Amino acid sequence: MSSVDVALGIRNGQVVIHWKGARETIEFDPQNAFDLGEAMARSAHKAKFGEEPPSDRSYIADQVRARVTDQERVKMIHRTTNMLRSLNEQGKSPGYTAMQLVDTILAEFAR
Repeated sequence: MSSVDVALGIRNGQVVIHWKGARETIEFDPQNAFDLGEAMARSAHKAKFGEEPPSDRSYIADQVRARVTDQERVKMIHRTTNMLRSLNEQGKSPGYTAMQLVDTILAEFAR
């Protein structure tokens, strides 16, 4: 495997990747592939929003974390709504209901 020269930048609001020479395939070791993905994601953010994303942490990880957090929040809202409705219909006390909801939510985050 030979080395690959890659240039990445933004032109006219588009993320541009320039490869040195014609290539049929391009191979990256895992770390370089991740680094290129991170650089592409950061360039995409800058092209879209006109500003650099924070540089003190992984941009990709921040994006995944934000989406998972939002998805999990919506899931837990639906689940607790259904639990509240069911426990209220069963006539359970507020203390018992609160305990069940808290235990369920904490169990989700422990997974």
